Amino acid sequence: MCERFAQRREPGHDQSSGSRRENFIKLEDSHVAPRRGWTMTEPEVIKLEALERLQQWGGDKLVGQMVRLFLKNSGARMEQIRSGVSSGDVEEAEYGAHSLKSSAANVGAETLRQLATQIETAAVERDVDRMREVLPDMEVAYASAMSELEKLEQGMSDEP
Repeated sequence: MCERFAQRREPGHDQSSGSRRENFIKLEDSHVAPRRGWTMTEPEVIKLEALERLQQWGGDKLVGQMVRLFLKNSGARMEQIRSGVSSGDVEEAEYGAHSLKSSAANVGAETLRQLATQIETAAVERDVDRMREVLPDMEVAYASAMSELEKLEQGMSDEP
C-alpha cells in the first residue's frame, strides 16, 4: 500500500521545536487530508517541499495564490511554446519555456520545470528538432501538473 504524506500545520505549531515528521500527516489511500489538509499529489508530479516553502514564507494564502496563478497563466506559456516549436520561432519558444520553468519551480512541478529547461536550452541553441523531440513529454508533464494542482486547489477551497 502506498503511503502518502501531506503537510498540515496546526494553529500555534512551533516549527523550530518540531521535527520535520511532525509537519506532515500520514494518509493512506486518500487524496484529501482532514480539515486543513492539502489535496494530495503524486510525488513525481508535484514536490510538496516547494509548497511547504511557500507556506513558510506566506502561509496558506501564498500557496493558494501561487497555485491559482499557475493554473490561470501557464496555459498561455504552453501555447507560446507550442507555437514557437511548430513555427520554428525559437525566441517565442524560449520566452514561453523560460516563464513556464520559473512558474513550475514555484509550485513544485519538477518534471515540467526540467522539460521547460530543455526546451529553453534547445531554443537558445536554435535546435528546433530537439524542441520538437521534447515537446510531447512536456505536454504529458504539463497535463499531469495541471491535474494535480487543480486537485490541490479544490482541496484548499474546501477548507473551512
